[in-house]
Amino acid sequence: MFTQPQTVTLPRWTKGPLDSKGRDSHDEDWFNHQAAKPDGYLLFDKKDIVTGKFRGGGLEICDVLGPENQLICIKKAPVSTAPLNHLFAQGVVAVETLRSDLEVRTKFLDQVVAHTPDHRLLNDFGTLRVVFGILLKDGQDIRVDSLFAFAQVSLLQAVRRLRAMNAEVEVVAIRR
Repeated sequence: MFTQPQTVTLPRWTKGPLDSKGRDSHDEDWFNHQAAKPDGYLLFDKKDIVTGKFRGGGLEICDVLGPENQLICIKKAPVSTAPLNHLFAQGVVAVETLRSDLEVRTKFLDQVVAHTPDHRLLNDFGTLRVVFGILLKDGQDIRVDSLFAFAQVSLLQAVRRLRAMNAEVEVVAIRR
């Protein structure tokens, strides 16, 4: 999984100027906007699907939708496993819900058609690909032994569940 050819190209996650609270202004929101700039990529970050089942904040399917049905989920994991566990769970929940909940699938596809009426996903919903884009420890290579221990187990469980739902999985290291 770590050595297979990548189907998406993600930009570098450069450091930005510090904001008024002393934090890097190039946060996940900034990165997702950069990742969605190339033709064929659609920004879905913070575009939650709200249904009777998912009230409140709703459900975010992915951060970016790629041109070849890639549900791209992005996370920065500088010092702990928690962001990665959330990332892997997001991928599983997205595919599971798209496969099993007609209302969520319809609302998501309505969002896709509003941006790109001829997107491949509209005619080919059979095989999905979940891409986990990870900025690990400020741009480190991603290997089994470079992930935090709990994240290793979490990723393995997510991959098994996603493959059982006819979804391919890809892990992409984001560089600085």
